Order: sequence, then C-alpha cells, then structure tokens
Amino acid sequence: MIVRRARSTDANEFRNIRIKAMQDSPSAFGSTVEGALERGFDSWQEQIDSTVRGADRNTQLAFSDDSCVGIASVYRQDDSSVGELLQMWVAPEFRGSEVASQLVSNLIDWACESGFKELVLSVTDSNERAIHFYEKVGFATSRKRVEIDSDRGLFGREMVRPLEVL
Repeated sequence: MIVRRARSTDANEFRNIRIKAMQDSPSAFGSTVEGALERGFDSWQEQIDSTVRGADRNTQLAFSDDSCVGIASVYRQDDSSVGELLQMWVAPEFRGSEVASQLVSNLIDWACESGFKELVLSVTDSNERAIHFYEKVGFATSRKRVEIDSDRGLFGREMVRPLEVL
C-alpha cells in the first residue's frame, strides 16, 4: 500500500476515484455523480493541480498495486489556520484496513507543518462508521449542524480536531 500526495499526472486517477466514491456512497458527499460526469477533464486537472504543492491544499491518494483505492483532501479555509478535511473515501474492500488512518495521518502531519491550528469536517448523521472513525483519530463533534446538500435532504454535523503547529 502506498499513500502519497497527489501529483499533477494523477488527474485521471483523481477523477475516477471521485466518481467511484460518489457512486458507492452518494449520501456521503455534497457533490453528485451527475455533476462529476458533466465536468471536463481540464476542470479535474485544475483541481488536482491546486493540491499538489504548497501549504493551502493537499490531496492524498492511496494505491494498492496500480489501483487507486482511497482519497482524502484538506483545503485551507479563507486564508486562515483552519483546514477542511473533505473528499474522504476508501474502496469497500479496503475499509477496516489502515488506508483511512494513513490518509488522515498524512494530512494531519502536513497540516501541522503548514501552520494549521484546526481541522474541521462535515459528515452526515447516518454515516455512523465514518463518525466512529473520525472520533478514533481525534475529531470531536461540535455543536454546529451542517447542510451537506439540502436538495437531496443531506444534513449532518461538524467535527473538529485541534492541531499542534510545528
């Protein structure tokens, strides 16, 4: 298993893993498969390019052999010291392994090195497995309720994890 920061050459893998994630777990994401399929390749390339270097965005990809089996990203919120963990997904056959933990661990390490003081995420209330995982890696539920996609009736909770800036 290799978990690493995305590269500019990963645009096609990025597109494919995001579509697989939305197909597998449509209620876990604010984005839809239909919307993803409408996007042109240049849009995917631009999005992945924004995460391959620097201290504002990072996308981690997990590979088993040559197949991408997991993804997670952190995006800095509005020039602040808060980052949002998003796009988190692991292929069903790798759930319960160390893939999710390694994705999040890599992002936490990077966020600390990049001056983030806190990570936040949104998770649907019905995604109990994800909530339990996030608690296990140090996130706690805040009092804030979040709208994930009101058109599809998706609402949830915000979870927060303080960080130690290195």
